[in-house]
Amino acid sequence: MKRNVLSLAALAAVCSVYCACEARVIALKPGVNRLIEPIVLGPEDSDTVIRGAPDGSSVLSGAVELKGLSFTKGEGGVWSARCELDGIDQLFVDGTRYDMARFPNSTEGKNVYGAWTLNETKNYRPEMDALLPERVKSWAHPETGYFHAMHASLWGDMHWRILGADEKGGLKLLGGWQNNRSSAPHEVFRFVENIREELDQPGEWFYDREAKRLFVIPKPGTDLSKAVVESVKLRTLVDIRGSVLRPVRGVRIENVSFTGAARTFMENREPLLRSDWTLCREAAVQFSCTEGCSIRKCTFRQLGGNAVIFDGCNKGAEVSETKFEEIGASGIVFAGRPDCVRSPMFNYSQKYDPSKMDLSNPGPNSESYPRDCRVSDCRFVRTGRDEKQTAAVQIAMSARISVLRCFIRQTPRAAINIGDGCFGGHLIEGCDVAETVLETGDHGAFNSWGRDRWWQMSMENFARAVAENPELPFLDAVEPTVIRGNKWRCDHGWDVDLDDGSSNYIIEDNEFLRGGLKLREGYRRIVRRNRAPINTLHRHCWPENCGDVIVSNVFARPFSDVMVRCREDGMTIQDNIILNPAQAQGGNRTMAWGGGRVRVFDGEREFSAFGVVPETKGMVVVVAPSGTEFKAGDLLVDVTEKTLPALPLASPVRIIRNQGEVTVSPR
Repeated sequence: MKRNVLSLAALAAVCSVYCACEARVIALKPGVNRLIEPIVLGPEDSDTVIRGAPDGSSVLSGAVELKGLSFTKGEGGVWSARCELDGIDQLFVDGTRYDMARFPNSTEGKNVYGAWTLNETKNYRPEMDALLPERVKSWAHPETGYFHAMHASLWGDMHWRILGADEKGGLKLLGGWQNNRSSAPHEVFRFVENIREELDQPGEWFYDREAKRLFVIPKPGTDLSKAVVESVKLRTLVDIRGSVLRPVRGVRIENVSFTGAARTFMENREPLLRSDWTLCREAAVQFSCTEGCSIRKCTFRQLGGNAVIFDGCNKGAEVSETKFEEIGASGIVFAGRPDCVRSPMFNYSQKYDPSKMDLSNPGPNSESYPRDCRVSDCRFVRTGRDEKQTAAVQIAMSARISVLRCFIRQTPRAAINIGDGCFGGHLIEGCDVAETVLETGDHGAFNSWGRDRWWQMSMENFARAVAENPELPFLDAVEPTVIRGNKWRCDHGWDVDLDDGSSNYIIEDNEFLRGGLKLREGYRRIVRRNRAPINTLHRHCWPENCGDVIVSNVFARPFSDVMVRCREDGMTIQDNIILNPAQAQGGNRTMAWGGGRVRVFDGEREFSAFGVVPETKGMVVVVAPSGTEFKAGDLLVDVTEKTLPALPLASPVRIIRNQGEVTVSPR
């Protein structure tokens, strides 16, 4: 078989058997197999099997063991050894990842950058501020360092390389491109690392490139003379790459553990259309232009970037029965190329010009997108260790991706994120998801955007365009995405969050265990037979004639509404059960039954919609048959003697009926 030099060099170090026969097998040795270069497979390597030992003991590592180090002890418990490295991103001591010398230090029990909890978001303390000029001035070489910060609104994070400092103690920075809705750095949640003067805590290290010396403060009980010390430089361990016309087919990876890949936060800069996310198109194992490739019964652990990526045209891929733990960025990424999208746009604030948009042709524009792929029976714990705007499973510009029966815990942002409507057809089913959005906010355990080619920042503008052409929201979201039979729990947001423009969804038979369900503006969302025992449906910015269907659900309390403009003939809401009808939040009071029709006006504009009674004295409620004309200031409700007492009124309301007027006072 013809093979490039990179593959030969990598394979020689790790293979006990390589068969160029009918079944091509790369049989990995048991134990830790260290790569000096990635394993690269091309179209000529189709049907190759990369197989580890049956007991799972075969490890592929990008970490290099640093042998022959002679450590000497210095002041402050700092040990040092001469060590010639041409690059180092992470350091492991006896399998534990040590921190680059940093400030503030990491603290046990603090989950936001290891130094805070999320409820400290407004708790600014000067002694914890890494950017105080007095501290910066104490650094002899700030240019070795990195600066990391959360988004000011907690919409993910951003990262910078420190280029230097001025005489006033201000930093010169390069970066901040890791968020597609970037902001100033968070005033509290920010830290610096790789600064020599900040090496002051056990479990930290610093490498002096000029002196070629490694400095370490070992953790208690660690003997550096006997410890296994490893450095990490490689970002990719296996690269499977074909072309659209000549894909790699049938490669299988089985029973292999992957570890020791470098961080990629400075390479994470490609905007994923108009979503809030950016992407580094690299991973420990990466697939590009493949058909029928698979990963089965593998483990991905202690990786600095994405674990697995399916980049561009990948058909029929499968990842099954695989564990992901301590992953720096996302667990699995499915990401099409922008050329597959008609009239792509790349930022939330990018000017929308309908005259330059293809608003007639549906579906993809090229073959450069993943489709008909499956993730099943996988376990994800603690993804997003280094990059917070990431997910256990990230889907963008893809079609018909299934995520089935997965267990997901401890993510900084969403567990599963769909970045756009292109091209729908996804199935999320049978997953158990909890402990999500632990380090950020305003997000969901499941999160999506739909800022596709029809979507505009002005609701009036896109609603007018959709009224003229009702198929606009489905030009990219050509197939419905189904979210079925999952358990969702979000710690700081909504359990399921369909954000800006998310359209063509079927959400059925789910359990929303904390944050409830949020539907922002979009079209044709069918929500049925779901249960939210402690929360409700959050309806935000619904346009006219949205076509949403909310039927046969159980909610703990009445709906929570913000700027809902859809009239009763533009949606279906019926047969829902509200467990605690008197419990309502905010300035609105929501009725306790499904199927009622409500229109609320404040005299000038439509104030809200179905089932909402605002806290406004003197509001007039008119009970009349459907289709009855009404004027500004009237509230139209279908009401019966049985449902009338359930109204959670905030002030006296007049009920005008055919038989006369009745006044109902608050309970």
